[in-house]
Amino acid sequence: MSNNDDTDKKTSLLDAFDRALEDFPNYRSAKYNSLKDFITDDSKSAEFINNIVYGGEKVFDSNNSLKVSQGRARHSVLSFFYGLCLGKFMGLFGNLPLVFNDDNISYVIDNINEPYICYWLWLITSTNHDYGYYSRFIREARELEKLEVTYNLLEDTHNLLEDTQFFSYNNLNNFSRKFKRVFKNTYQQISNYYKYSIYYHSFKEDDEEKCDHGVLGAILIYDRVARKLKNANNIVEYSTSDMNRKASYKDILFYKAACLTIAQHNIFKSTDLKSDEIYKNYNLYHLLSNSDYCIGADTPLLALLSLVDTIECVKIFSKSETEGHFLQTITILENIYIDVKMNEIIINYRDFYAYLLQKKNLSLISTYKQYLENVKALGKWTVFYIEEIEPNVIKISLKNI
Repeated sequence: MSNNDDTDKKTSLLDAFDRALEDFPNYRSAKYNSLKDFITDDSKSAEFINNIVYGGEKVFDSNNSLKVSQGRARHSVLSFFYGLCLGKFMGLFGNLPLVFNDDNISYVIDNINEPYICYWLWLITSTNHDYGYYSRFIREARELEKLEVTYNLLEDTHNLLEDTQFFSYNNLNNFSRKFKRVFKNTYQQISNYYKYSIYYHSFKEDDEEKCDHGVLGAILIYDRVARKLKNANNIVEYSTSDMNRKASYKDILFYKAACLTIAQHNIFKSTDLKSDEIYKNYNLYHLLSNSDYCIGADTPLLALLSLVDTIECVKIFSKSETEGHFLQTITILENIYIDVKMNEIIINYRDFYAYLLQKKNLSLISTYKQYLENVKALGKWTVFYIEEIEPNVIKISLKNI
C-alpha cells in the first residue's frame, strides 16, 4: 500500500472525536477542550454524560459502582462520538429523522429542525444503550412482567395514563403503525427474545448478565423518563444551540424511538440449525439462520447503533474485562486511525496491533483478534460489507444487494 493511500492518513480516533466535540452544538460541553478532559476514567465520563443530558435524575450515580458497570460510562461516551464520526457513512446520522417517517409520509413534530433530531436522538440513544448493566435485575433474570413499570415501552396503548398529557399526545398514539422505521422487531418479538436471552445466559455460569441488557435497560429507561416527563412544561424551543432546554412531555416521542432501538440492538439471528430449533421454541421464526433478517438503512438509528457498538473497542480492553493487563483509553484512541466517506469506512489498526506485539501480552493479542472477528461478523446480520483489505486494516462498505 502506498503512502498516499487513504489508510495512511493519520487521523486518529482521538483527533476525529476531538473534532466532533468542537462541532457538538451544546453549550454545556464548552468547558471541555478535548476528550482527554473526561475519557480517562468512568467517573469523568459519567460526569460528561450527566452534563450534556438535561437535569433531574442522572443516568450515572453513586449506586453504579458495581463491577458489572465499570467501563460502561467510557464506552457510552465513546459510542456517542463514534456515531458522530461513523454517521457520515451512508448518511446514517443525517438520516436519523427518517425514523419519524412512514412510507414517505412525514409526521411533522412541532417544526423541530432535522439537525436537532439527529443530535438529540443519537445523544439519548448512545449514552443510554447500556443502561441495563446498572440494574440489579440483570443478575436476577427478572421477567418483564415482574418489572412493575407504569409506562410500558412494549405497547402502543397506555391505559394508565389518562391523567397525563401523554394520553392525548397524538404522535405517541399508534406509535408502531406510524413510525415503522424504528422497528426491526415487533413488540412481541422483542419480548420473546428477552425470554430466549434468559435461557441463553442460564448456561453462562460466570456471566453476571442473566438476561438481555438491551431489552431490560430500554424498558427501565422509558418508565423512568416517562414518570419524569409526564407533567413537564410543553412550551419549549427545540434548537441545536441549546440542547439543555427545559424538558417537555413531547420529548417522550424521542425516548420512545431511542428506547425501542436500545431494546433491539442485541437481537441477533440464529447461527445454525441447532440454534434454530431453540429459537422456534420462543417463536423467533424471523431470526432463523436462513431468514432474511438484516439491519440496514430502513432502520437508520438501529443501524448506526449496531455499527458503533460493534466497532467500539475500548470496552473490551478496559480493566473490568482484562484486569491486570488492560490498556489506557488514550493509548487505544491514539493508535487507531479512521477515514470515513459516504461510501466507505477505513479503520487502520496496524499501529495498534504493533503496540500489542511490543507489549508481548498474549491475552491482549488474543482479545484483539477476537474483536476483529466480531467486526468482520457484522456482515452476517447487517447490510454492511466488511473486508480486511490488508492485515489489520478494515474496510466497511455497503453490500451489493
